[in-house]
Amino acid sequence: MTGFGRTGKMFAVEHWEVIPDMMALAKGITSAYLPFGAVAMNENHIYEELKGCITGSYTYSGHPTCAAAAIKTMEIYIRDKVVENAAKVGKYAVERLNAEFKALPCVGNISGLGLMLGIEIVADKDARKPFPPEMNILPQVQKQALDDGLFISITNTRLTFGDRLNFCPPLVITAQQIDRMLDILYPILSGIKPA
Repeated sequence: MTGFGRTGKMFAVEHWEVIPDMMALAKGITSAYLPFGAVAMNENHIYEELKGCITGSYTYSGHPTCAAAAIKTMEIYIRDKVVENAAKVGKYAVERLNAEFKALPCVGNISGLGLMLGIEIVADKDARKPFPPEMNILPQVQKQALDDGLFISITNTRLTFGDRLNFCPPLVITAQQIDRMLDILYPILSGIKPA
């Protein structure tokens, strides 16, 4: 989820200047149009040990159609500056979220990198305490947003600690589309009263 531009860098590890020995890659390598995965290795002892070894293969391994889709996808990411757009538009979204949404009584935290964004929804802003599950706040927010033309993903206390609205829009989204998205969401969140 954090690769191929989602966080405003080709891979999230780049935000912290981490150079991994190995990375498993999939989904975004073909923009999820076709199934394809890869393992990338740094030129290190792991690569040197595996060089020349036959590690096995499967019937559909390295399928030429999927491999061609992966190559073309990488070309498009570079040609269309998709990663740069995710960084620029994501920064704009976070700035607007912090300027307008952070003061709302139900917003505990705004976080994210690039176009992987989240809003923590709380009943008590000072304690950052979530709403009681029986209030069903996030599903109500999700339904109202969808009725108004915006799909948002939710993560609630039944799955993790805290309630969050998650945004992972297409990496080619524009600032105007972000505005439309946030213009739909703002009145919904401003209508939530603390518990």
